Amino acid sequence: MRDWKQFVREHLPPLGLSGAREQEIVEEIAQQIEDAHAEAISRGLTSEQSEAHAIAQIPNWNLLARDIQRAEQPIKTEITACVPQDWREAMHQENFRKRRGGNMFADLLQDIRYAFRMLRKSPGFTSIVVLTLALGIGATTAIFSAVYALLIRPLPYPGSSRLMEISQGWPKNNDYGGGLVSQDFVAARSSLKSFSSIAGYLYDSGTPWNYSGDQNLTGTGDPIRVKVVRITANFLPVLGVTPAQGRNFVSGEDREGGP
Repeated sequence: MRDWKQFVREHLPPLGLSGAREQEIVEEIAQQIEDAHAEAISRGLTSEQSEAHAIAQIPNWNLLARDIQRAEQPIKTEITACVPQDWREAMHQENFRKRRGGNMFADLLQDIRYAFRMLRKSPGFTSIVVLTLALGIGATTAIFSAVYALLIRPLPYPGSSRLMEISQGWPKNNDYGGGLVSQDFVAARSSLKSFSSIAGYLYDSGTPWNYSGDQNLTGTGDPIRVKVVRITANFLPVLGVTPAQGRNFVSGEDREGGP
């Protein structure tokens, strides 16, 4: 296959830029011609037809050189001193964008292709970049997954945004996880009028008593240890869910000594 970099050097007039900058421009133009050649090959054209198609991408090399020189020149537009500094910088950037043709997407693709070529030239540096990106993306994904699960994802209940928890704590040992015990729950249910319904629950949170937590479950087969929470009969209806099997609790089953 033709050496497109050499082809560009032979046809592109001198630009009067630094050697490194001219080399970058030569590589970018050669890459675009090579892409056009590969695209023509993929469409089934012969090698000769593909080369002719690639060469035709730049019909006037002198005009291209003038456009490049004009784009590479410093902005000479004078802007009055009464314009704020940040506005002057924005106007300079806009003038430069318009001078280059104003096609931001084409410029972006061009920059991406150039970046990939630079990465291919430095495999060691590329490996470090890829590893750094992989670690950063992995850590960010893990953190977001935890934050989403704990703070962002809504609770799996109908109208979960309207749920509110009222808890009772013991400041001496900084224990605030015990829910409301019987007499406090009864008082809260009779005095709080802003809620459509109130249900109670109690779980073992290190208190001296063990109303819940690990219990023995017996029946057919060997007993097993399960985690339990004591609730009022209307607990599941308040959450808007129904038992997966069997029936819900009924009034009277949540009273001391009840069935």
